[in-house]
Amino acid sequence: MPFIACARACRWAVIAVPWIAEPVAVAQAPTTYTDVVTDNAGVLSEAERGELVEEIQGVQRREQLKIYVVFTEDFWA
Repeated sequence: MPFIACARACRWAVIAVPWIAEPVAVAQAPTTYTDVVTDNAGVLSEAERGELVEEIQGVQRREQLKIYVVFTEDFWA
């Protein structure tokens, strides 16, 4: 039985090594958004964007909050 346990452990160790050796992605500097709504994905029509901006600005006035909404196709871009 000890041999089987060792074989299983060794198999997992060999499989895990390539994953650990993978290159690490380099982080990009955060983007500063100045518009209340940024639609980089192009999912909002002008009417939808305008309506969303009005709603957000209303919440900002009532609640004294800063709110930014960003639509993006790729979270890592």
